[in-house]
Amino acid sequence: AALEKAVAESCSGDTIVLRKGEYLLRHTLLVEGKEGLVIKGEGARLSGGVRIPMRRLRRAKGLGKDVKQLDLRRWQPGAVCQKGDPHLTGPSWSEFFVDGVPMRLSEWPDGAPIPLDSVVTPGRGYIRPREGDGFGVIAFKEDRPLEWRYPELAFLSGCFRFGWTSEMVPVKRIGSDRTMEAGALTNYGFGRNPGENFQRWKVMNIPEEVTLPGEYALDGAGKRCWLMLPKGAKRLEMSVMTDVMIRLSGCSNIVISGLEFTCSRGDALALAECTDARIEDCRIHGMGHVAVTIDSACRRCGLSGCDLYDLG
Repeated sequence: AALEKAVAESCSGDTIVLRKGEYLLRHTLLVEGKEGLVIKGEGARLSGGVRIPMRRLRRAKGLGKDVKQLDLRRWQPGAVCQKGDPHLTGPSWSEFFVDGVPMRLSEWPDGAPIPLDSVVTPGRGYIRPREGDGFGVIAFKEDRPLEWRYPELAFLSGCFRFGWTSEMVPVKRIGSDRTMEAGALTNYGFGRNPGENFQRWKVMNIPEEVTLPGEYALDGAGKRCWLMLPKGAKRLEMSVMTDVMIRLSGCSNIVISGLEFTCSRGDALALAECTDARIEDCRIHGMGHVAVTIDSACRRCGLSGCDLYDLG
């Protein structure tokens, strides 16, 4: 009763019904060259993640009493736990969901972001090259970053130059002289013009800053994670799959309806060279990238009555 087998053996006019339950996807379900096919869900949940038993969580030494540590190697073989593209053009890092609600990367400070008052080196720009070398260095006044044990996990997040681009790039170094060096190019470098005040920044993904329920920090190389679960949490999931969940290619008069897509690092659906393909009454959430892509070769394809939220 595999979904792949049902699609492969389907004929024109067939309806494939997914009964209520959870269907774990690890590879893209390819629907190619099909005509007049309906794939219909009756309470079916398609997930690109894994469920993690609460008993696997351990007390994190040296952190707050409610912070738990998790060894990811059981669920994340290889290097798929590494961070996604810092410019958010590809699959996300592995995200965590508690009872279907996405958790948040830890951040410092917890309140308002810090004004970008001091730029040591503006660095080159990814989109618009600027004069100078390196990825950019900024200065800070606070003591807190000097106390972090894993600064190599940090990401610098914020608006660094222009108001229309918010970014997140890895931190290469936090110096004792209270400087922070970026580990990748920002879009336009660091800088501000006189009278501007929208350039602000935060630091993300630091274990010591997992201080609020629903926060986590991720060590992709070391395969560890630190989490603080909300009280009463019952179900913990982690997104794993990076490929699109269902790909429709060269199909016509096809309908995908009544399915829930969730807990994946990539996209839910992709349509290529399709005609009259419809996505109806689906719920798409908890995706690390986008919900649906429809290429320019498609004709009369689209979505109707779908709920899309919590998307990368």
